[in-house]
Amino acid sequence: MKLRDKLWIWGQTPGLHHIWDQYGLSAETNNMTAFEGAKYFGIPNVCRVPIGGWPDVPYEQEQMVLDGMNKVCWGTDTKNETMFNAFKNIVATHPNITAAVLDDFFNDRYLATQTPEDVARLREKMHNEPVRPIELWAVLYCNELYEDRKPFIKECDVITFWTIDGKLLPQLERNFAKMKALTED
Repeated sequence: MKLRDKLWIWGQTPGLHHIWDQYGLSAETNNMTAFEGAKYFGIPNVCRVPIGGWPDVPYEQEQMVLDGMNKVCWGTDTKNETMFNAFKNIVATHPNITAAVLDDFFNDRYLATQTPEDVARLREKMHNEPVRPIELWAVLYCNELYEDRKPFIKECDVITFWTIDGKLLPQLERNFAKMKALTED
């Protein structure tokens, strides 16, 4: 296995981040799809995360484009049954889907509406309801490394660790050690 086989590209709807003015992006809008970006960079795996309702359910058309990828991980939500059912439907006909990810999950605003049991229920559904077991991933940012996240983290199969701002990269080693301590295994 090569390193490239373990790489994933994060994919959202082209131009979506230009809608909100919080990212400081250039005036030129990105029109590259997740599939095109993955092919351009030679990355075989895609995390496809709906944001702001794009893409909306059903996901079939979007997933058909991603059938050319080795593995696909779709964004999900702990309490949105419509989203879960749309995901479950595409898992049944697209064998390259291997995971679902909770994006922006560990921020205080979102956690105020969640319990570790919500995550456990979703993980159980992911493992048992689709036609094959699906891993439950979650995004954990370096500014969310708090002890109270531990019960939620324990309910996930995989934690993806992100540095939210390039200015924080000098603390990467320290933050990674904190993340490892929170995840325990």
